[in-house]
Amino acid sequence: MTGHIWRSLLVCVAVTCSAIATAQVTEPVYNRDGTQNKIAGIGVTQKLGADVPLDLTFKDETGADVRLSQFFGHRPVLLSLVFYKCKGMCSLETEGLIESFTKMSAKKEGARAAAAKFVAQGGDANGAYTLLGSDVDILSVSIDPNEGPADAADKRKEILSNFKDDSATKGWHFLTGDLGTLNKLVSAVGFQYTYNSRNKAISHPTAVILLSPAGKVNQYFFGTAYPEKPLHDGILLASTNVVGPQAVPILLGCLSHDAMTGKYTVNVEQTLRVMCVLTVIVLAVSVWRMGHRKAKTEEGLTAHVNHG
Repeated sequence: MTGHIWRSLLVCVAVTCSAIATAQVTEPVYNRDGTQNKIAGIGVTQKLGADVPLDLTFKDETGADVRLSQFFGHRPVLLSLVFYKCKGMCSLETEGLIESFTKMSAKKEGARAAAAKFVAQGGDANGAYTLLGSDVDILSVSIDPNEGPADAADKRKEILSNFKDDSATKGWHFLTGDLGTLNKLVSAVGFQYTYNSRNKAISHPTAVILLSPAGKVNQYFFGTAYPEKPLHDGILLASTNVVGPQAVPILLGCLSHDAMTGKYTVNVEQTLRVMCVLTVIVLAVSVWRMGHRKAKTEEGLTAHVNHG
């Protein structure tokens, strides 16, 4: 009986994992009834050590052409793949970065020298002192090919208003590009999302990607909150061009954004997928506990018989 249950669990896990695909921008996949499959084509494949194509050309918030190589060679870069008119998960991701870097840049002069040692010894994350434009840059790239320099400029103005110093002015950059260029970038870093060319709807995962000064994928940070200590430690490691550890994904892919309406809707398929995974875990633990109890009971009965 236990063997049958375990085989069933393995089948469920295999079905759940089969939705993973090659990272790129794709058109949505539709079910037989004509509804959109909001799981297919969305996810993050961690490509640690992969090279980012630094020869790609985007436009900055002023409309000037810029090559990715302009942002590398000096310090690590945090790549944030969002779109600027998004009012949902993208905004939460951006707010998470703002919160972390306003805290880390608000330290008194003199704390910087001891920050790395302090954090390495397990000190409070607030002891970290990491400046944008000095220790790391953030590169926000819109994944919506319909957005342009004006949208980037509006988002830049909004974000910079949160900083009391000029660190974000120096170290937070905002780019837009065409679909072909975006596809090359997201494919290189393992970021997969869908873009519906008919109604401009976008479905995407949530993650920021830390790149080394040499332009290699160093580490992934999932979710929309980025505690200062892991972020600070990751930046220190990336600055040495040493690849960081693999991250544990956070399941935040249950929402789909419609660029035409500006609204987020629940992805029923993705929610069911998450529930399936949780069910597998619960059943696995239950089977283990039942087997453990049965073994103990049989052991106790054997001991009782022998004693008798």
